[in-house]
Amino acid sequence: LNLFYDFTNSTAGWTPLYENAAFNYETEDNGNRYLRLSYSGYANKDREYFDVNATPNIDSITESIQVDFDVKFSAEESELTRNDEVQLKQRTGPGSSQTQLISRLARSGNNLQYQGRDGKINRLKNTNGNILQIESEHWYSIKICLNMDEKLQSIFVFDRDTQNLLAYIQNIETIVDIDAINMVTFMSGTSLCLDNVRIYNMYVSDYVIYGDPFVKHGTRRQYDLFAENDLGILSAKENIPFTWSLAEEAEGVSVDPETGEVSAGASSKPGRVVLIAKDGDYIVAKYIIQILY
Repeated sequence: LNLFYDFTNSTAGWTPLYENAAFNYETEDNGNRYLRLSYSGYANKDREYFDVNATPNIDSITESIQVDFDVKFSAEESELTRNDEVQLKQRTGPGSSQTQLISRLARSGNNLQYQGRDGKINRLKNTNGNILQIESEHWYSIKICLNMDEKLQSIFVFDRDTQNLLAYIQNIETIVDIDAINMVTFMSGTSLCLDNVRIYNMYVSDYVIYGDPFVKHGTRRQYDLFAENDLGILSAKENIPFTWSLAEEAEGVSVDPETGEVSAGASSKPGRVVLIAKDGDYIVAKYIIQILY
C-alpha cells in the first residue's frame, strides 16, 4: 500500500460517506496547492458534518500502516458536536454498529485528543510534558502509526514550517483489538485543510535517538528512540525492551537503562558523552550529548 495525495491535480477518488462534503482547492502565496474540505450544508439524516474516505478501493490491511498528512485547522467556531478529526477504522457496512474505530485524533478547542483501549479521551502533551496548544490557520504535520500485529498506535505532531517535533506518544493500545483496517477518513463540522497525505505500509530499517543535545550540570533530560524507514521517514519504534547506556563512563553522568533519562550530577564536568540504545547486545543508535556547566 502506498497512496499519496499532494492535491496538485485531484483527490483521486476520495469520497464523502454521507454526500455532504465540499471539495475546494486553494493555493498559498508560494504556489502550493492544498485541499479544503468543508461541510456542504446538506444534512444527511442528522449528520451535519462531513466524513471523507481517503482510502478508495483498498481491501482490509493487516500489516503495519502509517498515515502522514499536513493539516490546518479552521478558526471557524461551530456548535456542532463533530470536531476536526482523523479516524482509522474497519468498516463493513454503513451503520455505526458496522464500524470499529482503531485510532482517532481529534481537535477540541486548541488541544488535540486521542483515545486508548480503556475508552478514556486524553489530551496530547508536548515534549515538555504540558498540554499541547495548537493554533488555528497554522500548518501542522502529523503522523499516525498503527502496529497491527501488536494492536498499538503512535502519534507524532510537528510544526510543518520548522519541522520541530511538538508532541508524540508511542506504542499505546489501539481503541479496539482488531486485526485489519480498511478506511482512513477526515471529518469536521466546519472545514479542514489538508496537504501531502500519504497512507502506506511502514517497514523499519533504522533507529534515531531524539532529545536535547545539551544537558546542564545538575539537571536531567529524557531521551527516546524513533524508527525510520529506508527513505528516512520517521515512525514509531518497535515494541521491544531497548536498553540505554553510555559508550564510556563519565564522572557524575548517568543514564537510566530502562527509560533513557540522562542525569548530570553535582560532580559532572563539561564535555561530551555518547548515549547508546541497544536491542540486546546490538547497538541500534548513538547520540552525542554535550554536558554543560
